[in-house]
Amino acid sequence: MSRLIGALVFAYLLGSIPTGILAGRLRGRIDIRDHGSGSSGGTNVARVLGWGPGIAVIALDMLKGYLGARIGTWLVGDNIGLQTEAVAALAGVCVVLGHVFPVFARFRGGKGVAPAAGVLLAVEPAAFLVAAAIFLVLLGASRIVSVASIGSSMGLFVVLSVLRWGAGWGISGSLLVLSLSLSVIVTFAHRGNLARLTAGVEPALGRPARGPKKPRSP
Repeated sequence: MSRLIGALVFAYLLGSIPTGILAGRLRGRIDIRDHGSGSSGGTNVARVLGWGPGIAVIALDMLKGYLGARIGTWLVGDNIGLQTEAVAALAGVCVVLGHVFPVFARFRGGKGVAPAAGVLLAVEPAAFLVAAAIFLVLLGASRIVSVASIGSSMGLFVVLSVLRWGAGWGISGSLLVLSLSLSVIVTFAHRGNLARLTAGVEPALGRPARGPKKPRSP
């Protein structure tokens, strides 16, 4: 059990590495959270610093999710009575929580989408492809990243649920719980975006965020 706890703590700390904040410091000497949407995720980095840094941050955040899920299983091994997929799912959730609530950045991080994608890629590549397809369809229809992010996380859980209980496919309980957990975390992290969507001021892809940015607490 101590190995499992250690693996989960490691995954959280890995997720807490603030890639977007580091990009802001290195590229623009700014705290990226004081600009744009206030997130440290790759989308906001792209909005503020350009697509080059934004894509790099998204790739690194996906890598955090992938490695967190993989390394979690390597650290634990097969000695605690849990399936490998279950351990990877637990570690993956911890990585995403670390990204959204990073201990190294006063618990103000990104929205969790990129590391969640990396976790899915590590745990079940087919689920990653389903989520990516839903994301691209919603992004093409709405041109709003937050709509695509929330919709793809929820949509994956719905698709997996239908396949498990409606079609009788062998979708594991670990994967189903993982998809639900990621959906809850991603949706919660987008609560500010939901408020802007309700107010009609959420920016479309390629457009700056509207409205003044609230000052960050010291």
